[in-house]
Amino acid sequence: MTNLNAVFDSFGSVRSPTYVIAEIGINHEGSADICAQMIREAAKSGADAIKLQTVDADKAYAIDTLSHKIFRDAALTQSETANLFDLARKLGLEPFTTSGDLETLSWVDRLDPVAHKISSGLLSCLPMVDAVFEYGRPVLMSTGMALGDEVGAALKLANPKNAQVALFQCTSIYPCPSEKLWLSEIHEMEGKFNRPCGFSDHSLGTENAMLAVAAGARLIEKHFSLDPSRASFDHHISLSPEDFTGMVDNIRKADIALGFGQKCDDADVREAFNKFQRRLAAARDLPENVPLQPSDLLYLRFNPDSNAIAAQYAGSILGRSLLKSVSEGEAITMENLR
Repeated sequence: MTNLNAVFDSFGSVRSPTYVIAEIGINHEGSADICAQMIREAAKSGADAIKLQTVDADKAYAIDTLSHKIFRDAALTQSETANLFDLARKLGLEPFTTSGDLETLSWVDRLDPVAHKISSGLLSCLPMVDAVFEYGRPVLMSTGMALGDEVGAALKLANPKNAQVALFQCTSIYPCPSEKLWLSEIHEMEGKFNRPCGFSDHSLGTENAMLAVAAGARLIEKHFSLDPSRASFDHHISLSPEDFTGMVDNIRKADIALGFGQKCDDADVREAFNKFQRRLAAARDLPENVPLQPSDLLYLRFNPDSNAIAAQYAGSILGRSLLKSVSEGEAITMENLR
């Protein structure tokens, strides 16, 4: 398992293992017991963190909207949320939430979340964004509704506070078709804004999360449900515990394949290099005391224990002569050069 600090600490150097977030959101439907069960299953699945959505519906949505009804019905109390955060930490998960209003943000911060999340829908609500940065915690910011310079405008509020910010490429379509995932934006945003970038996956299935890791995502957020067949909420774009486990397993395989640093002098690669590299040999019978010319050289594969000069040094020996004659096909060694 990894932690959020590792994502920021490794940025600009070697990459850390992908940080995987189980997005519980409001799929608990207002039941603290179900949410606790979801947290336990997320821990079993290999997730690194869980994320909720915590909103006072009266302070975030007009009373006649569907959002008001859904979030009102799915609300957890402050004490329930605190207990659930404690449970997550006991299970080795880092808990945090998206706070949907200023009052909620204040009491959530007192629960010591590992970060605050800014959803795509809040990205352009600059007073809320500025308030999030004031708390001095790492901030995870989704960009699914960024149509212009909303990301740049939000980050301008972060810069004076030296805030740690990670960006998420996502598309606010539920479910999102593959042709609108735009995973190349992960690399583009990271280069443009010099911030670690991840992928908040609203597509169906698990394969796009692994593709995102290959595209450079350092964080993956995926919706999580005990029963994706349930109606309403975000169940329909969520993974079951079994499928989430499979996704995490494949992400870890992608991590291993990508590696965590620059290509290095690996022992297995060194063995192959010694076995297959070309070395210098005589293109014909060569006498001693005659300067070597390019036409005098062959580039042969010898057994690994040969002391023939590596072909890469051919240029440096031209013009030098042999201490003793060499037969055609015989190795040319440093010990036999004047």
